[in-house]
Amino acid sequence: MGSSGADKTTLMDVLAQRKPKGTMTGEVLVNGYPLDYPIGRVSGYVEQVDIHVSKTTVREAIEFSARLRLPEETSDKEREDQMENTNDILELREIQNELVGIPEGATGLSSEQRKRLTIAVELVARPSILFLDEPTSGLESRAPLKMAKVLRRVSDTGVAVLCTIHQPSKEVFSFFDSVLLLQSGGRVAYFGDLGEEGSQTITYFEKNGGDPMNPKLNPADYMLHQIGTATTERGGQKDGHEIWLLSPENKELMGSLEHTKCDKPAIVPDKAPTSSSTILPQETFEFSSLRTSSGSAL
Repeated sequence: MGSSGADKTTLMDVLAQRKPKGTMTGEVLVNGYPLDYPIGRVSGYVEQVDIHVSKTTVREAIEFSARLRLPEETSDKEREDQMENTNDILELREIQNELVGIPEGATGLSSEQRKRLTIAVELVARPSILFLDEPTSGLESRAPLKMAKVLRRVSDTGVAVLCTIHQPSKEVFSFFDSVLLLQSGGRVAYFGDLGEEGSQTITYFEKNGGDPMNPKLNPADYMLHQIGTATTERGGQKDGHEIWLLSPENKELMGSLEHTKCDKPAIVPDKAPTSSSTILPQETFEFSSLRTSSGSAL
């Protein structure tokens, strides 16, 4: 999470190996293991723009993805079961025979339904990791809250859910477990568990010279304000990224990453997984670390 220009999408694209151009340094780990196979084999990516064939039904869109992306040895029954399970998780069963239509069209799916279909197209391939670029943006009324509940259900199935998000409501924010706060230029201002109603992150800012939290405020708005106006205890301006680098929380995180890091690759390249059932041990799903030249970790 961060303000516009914080390079949230750029970071996620790098982690998802979707940035073929440019200079990238550092290392990406999954469960402490270095990657030596394309992460796309075990992950899904939900872009901000929902692109579907307008004349297909919801079911046809999901089946098309399942036939192309599930392992070749998948039986018809297994594929059908996976499609039905995906329909249930994304609550698409009641509209599975409706045409997708065009965005903002007189007929077809609403923007919120289209987003759920986009997620379903990725989820039916049984990814272990699901990336989403601002899944609540552009949704109206209570749709962002419904989307947050959907993502929570996906996470509860054992899929690691990582998404960028911009100024979520208090209700939406409550469904997330941890947060990475980025300042302009992609610099880390905080990473860690949120705690109940963001209490753990709020405590971090308050003890580092931040403003006291007003209980009436949205925790997400409070955090975005703090990383934009970081101060020291003496009241002078100090960069939030610098505060993070010197914090005990960052040192503890770095130590944890070193402790979980393994030298051997996660999976032999020519035996990369084709379903979430064959990927990494689930008991320690410490998703990733990205080291920068300044020593910060994501």
